[in-house]
Amino acid sequence: MKKLFVISTILLLSGMIFPAYSQESGIYLNAEDFTNSTLTHSIDCAKSNHKIIAPGKKPVLKVVQEGQKYKNKKSDIYGYKDCQGKDYRFFDGQNYQVNEVGALVIYQQGKSRAPIGEDPGAVAKFFFSKGPDEEVLPLTLMSLKEAFPENHPFHDALDAYFSGNTPVSSYDDFHKTYKVNRILEENL
Repeated sequence: MKKLFVISTILLLSGMIFPAYSQESGIYLNAEDFTNSTLTHSIDCAKSNHKIIAPGKKPVLKVVQEGQKYKNKKSDIYGYKDCQGKDYRFFDGQNYQVNEVGALVIYQQGKSRAPIGEDPGAVAKFFFSKGPDEEVLPLTLMSLKEAFPENHPFHDALDAYFSGNTPVSSYDDFHKTYKVNRILEENL
């Protein structure tokens, strides 16, 4: 019994220290692929010769898979998943990191906080869409109200919650969701 406990503990700790890296990466051809988590040119992130290159300003995404190189115009595909498990969407020539899929899809461009010594203008900007295949809009009170013109309880809840200095991009740590998604779900 003691040996079983020791072996179990070692296996558990080795999993924490050396986690299994079975993360897949690849591209989403369309919103349906994104919704269904269907990756094209799926790559095993544990292999160093596999990679996705999606430079921000360039119109082409490159995939290197098993030594083969594939190019896709960003305008022809939905987005991709990187080896850190983050999803990205291309819309109107821009790259957007998908932060959450809920009542709204919440996107981000840039870093959440500018590292010390870096340009504070590099801080993240937030966006949303009403669904995975809908238009990407700035995450502002006005854009949210325009996206749901008839939902007056939602408008009132937005005004009540975001009346002070609380940014519209606030994340609710307790409920593990963006506050705007929680407010919309309560007012659908």
